Amino acid sequence: MNPIKQLHREAMDFFDQAEVARMMGRTEDLPALLLRAYEKEREAASLVKDRLELEPTRSVLFRSAAALAKRCDKFREAEQLIGLGLAGNPPHEIAEELRNLFEELNYRRHLSAKGYELCPSVFQVSFAGSEIGPGMAEKDEVINRIQWLSTNIYRTAQRKRGDKYAPGIPRKLKKEVKLEINMPIAASFAVAFRISYLPPKDQPTFSGMGGWRPEEIIDELMTCITLLQNEDAQKLRERFKEEAYFTSFLGLSQQVAPDGERVKLVGFTSWKDGSERRVVFDKPKKALKEFRKSISLEQSEERICATKTIIEGRLLKADSTNPKKGDKLQVIDENNKRHDVVIKEGGGDIVRTLYEAFVRVSGELDGKQIVNADVEPIA
Repeated sequence: MNPIKQLHREAMDFFDQAEVARMMGRTEDLPALLLRAYEKEREAASLVKDRLELEPTRSVLFRSAAALAKRCDKFREAEQLIGLGLAGNPPHEIAEELRNLFEELNYRRHLSAKGYELCPSVFQVSFAGSEIGPGMAEKDEVINRIQWLSTNIYRTAQRKRGDKYAPGIPRKLKKEVKLEINMPIAASFAVAFRISYLPPKDQPTFSGMGGWRPEEIIDELMTCITLLQNEDAQKLRERFKEEAYFTSFLGLSQQVAPDGERVKLVGFTSWKDGSERRVVFDKPKKALKEFRKSISLEQSEERICATKTIIEGRLLKADSTNPKKGDKLQVIDENNKRHDVVIKEGGGDIVRTLYEAFVRVSGELDGKQIVNADVEPIA
């Protein structure tokens, strides 16, 4: 067999093994398998380095090797491989993919804190994409994500404290856990969150806080986002004792996630154990939506046979007075028809920010209602 094809096939075999390990939750096996895949693909690409006439094979191999280098955190090597790929005569589509990959690598430079010093109670969130520029960004793309991320922080604090899930963020919690953000930093576009604890008068110290010190809230949030990014369903679910918190986290994180174009990447940087901790969140919303479906609780035969439906319209009102039965919504479509919608407990954290917004509802028909529904804003 042609040595180039042989090396590429071996690389893909190792990559397939890595994907199987990831899906089965064997995350400890991932680094070694991805590294073997990268080494084989890099070797295959090196054999066509001077074969400029061998397109698109040449540029495809360099693109694949660069993508694997990125997965292995070998960012400088990935940059070099991208340069070699572009130095040939790649087809337009492959050239664009190489340039996009370079943009992703360049974005990682902005994960380092700039203009201030990180401490255990501060973390940075940065964004990159077609609607994001140095220090400037399309308003809704960032502000909405900051709002959903803020709710996720409060929910993480509640969960770490051991509170039972309830609709809305309690006023008492907002008084005790204070969130601040700084002015945007001219990276791609970045802001820093600071979490402060303001104890009640009868609790002047951190004693009795359990697991919700500011640094513990940040660490828990970043750990959960890492598991979500890696689609490690088993370890992620183990961190949530109450299903409503799990539903809330998945829904809020899906809204914070990039759409793949206007916002391509969302990065988190914190300070832990004397060094920076970085998480690149680049799992697109569509992929997260499918992931959410795949880890839903086992469905009954009645649910499996239910009639699926999707509607679009304007969200008029929401009722969360009976959280056990789920938040009740009303959506009016373009034909002025009103639809009653029921979402499960924990889904209301998304809905509360969407009053009078245009939304897409997907769920199951139950008589005149749409139940077990997902609600997402329409851009």
